Amino acid sequence: MAAPLTPEVGGTPSGHTTDTSADMRPRPRPSASGASSGEARAPSLPEPARLHTTEWDWVARISRRTSKGGIFWVAAGLRLVLLMYGVWHDAKFVTLPYTDIDYAVFTRGAEHIVAGESPYLCDTYRYPPILAMLMVPNVTAHPVCGKLLFCLADLGVGLLIWALIEHGSKHPHTTAGGSPCYWPAVCTSLWLFNPLTVAISTRGNAEAVVALTVLATLRLLQLQRVAAAGLVYGLAVHLKLYPVIYALPTLINLGQAQWPSGGSAIGLFGIRLCRAQLVFALGAACSLAVATSLGYVAYGWPFLWQTYLFHFVRADHRHNFSPYFYAVYLTADPTAAGVGSTVHIAARLLGIAALVPQAAMVVYIGTRFAHDLPFAWLLQTMVFVMLNKVCTSQYFVWVLCLLPLIVPRSSLALPRAVQLAGVWTAGQALWLQAAYRLESGGEGNYEEVWGCGLVLLGCHAWCVRAIAASHSIG
Repeated sequence: MAAPLTPEVGGTPSGHTTDTSADMRPRPRPSASGASSGEARAPSLPEPARLHTTEWDWVARISRRTSKGGIFWVAAGLRLVLLMYGVWHDAKFVTLPYTDIDYAVFTRGAEHIVAGESPYLCDTYRYPPILAMLMVPNVTAHPVCGKLLFCLADLGVGLLIWALIEHGSKHPHTTAGGSPCYWPAVCTSLWLFNPLTVAISTRGNAEAVVALTVLATLRLLQLQRVAAAGLVYGLAVHLKLYPVIYALPTLINLGQAQWPSGGSAIGLFGIRLCRAQLVFALGAACSLAVATSLGYVAYGWPFLWQTYLFHFVRADHRHNFSPYFYAVYLTADPTAAGVGSTVHIAARLLGIAALVPQAAMVVYIGTRFAHDLPFAWLLQTMVFVMLNKVCTSQYFVWVLCLLPLIVPRSSLALPRAVQLAGVWTAGQALWLQAAYRLESGGEGNYEEVWGCGLVLLGCHAWCVRAIAASHSIG
């Protein structure tokens, strides 16, 4: 099957083997003269960007001395320690628990399933029923079982990052000082030891499960298993709606790639698709349809509303990083004012105003950078989160699982990378202190929270621009 086109994304020094058969580049199209795809020359792609400062040399030295097993054992140990700490913290500080509130919601949904009831009897359960089913051991065995599952998914994301980087390049990556850098170790560590991703999974948030399906889709595309990639992608959309934004660049990418038989097009309702595009689309549609049908048969309308439709009208006027936060607050309960009222009309207009720039940017990025799927998905996700009407901390996990994949092709100097991370962290800290005073202190500082959100928006935009400018495009 056709492999998606993406520039080379990693490298390996001597002593590490690399499987180059899974290079995420398409087979060349046959020439007009009738040459077979095996005889045509592959398009020229640039070498991985050379790190242009010697500050990266110490990173290169560490990466060459670090084993895969050592990294994952340390990461697993870190998560185990935090799981035990979470149990102690929750018992000691009842009013400010370590465990995420969503974890309690998952568990309440599981309690209803164990009782033979619908998880949607829990008013705040707004997830697919499969998450509540996965949390059943919380009820039947021990409350920490779900967190263990999320941590395993977290480690699985790390394994996929390692595989995607290791199998995506033929050339070692060197620093300006000439040191070969083993990028799978570096990039995987950026995920496994990121404080935010570690906290998200050990506190009981399910975002690592979604990230696992997203990266599994990329990995299957890299291995040229398009049908399986479509099936997993449909599951990813079922678990969380946001991966639907990846459909456009993926289909364009598969159209740019080659089917081994020569890339013949297939007509469908007047639209010409190559076989790879059709296989991926049908696989995704089938898995999504099956999962949705099973949920509807089991739980009816509440399943459709809480899992899918609610998120189109969701309005969070408390814990929300969005630049639309204050407008959401002012139109928090439009139904109370009555249909046709000024508040009701403003709420409708806000939904449209938030969607238009977000959709336009996502479509533009998906079309412009479709030849480099990891990069296109990353920029799409960053812009989607940045411009979404609702944005919370766990949304950043959607970005962080893709960010390591583009690091080997970035020309960012280490001080510049640290600067970007520092600016983003400072922007989030500024917002968090204002939001804490709003939620826990009872202050009515909505304007301040909104202003801090706009500052964070500027930090996000700056990071997007810097990442895009430093990326080597094929």
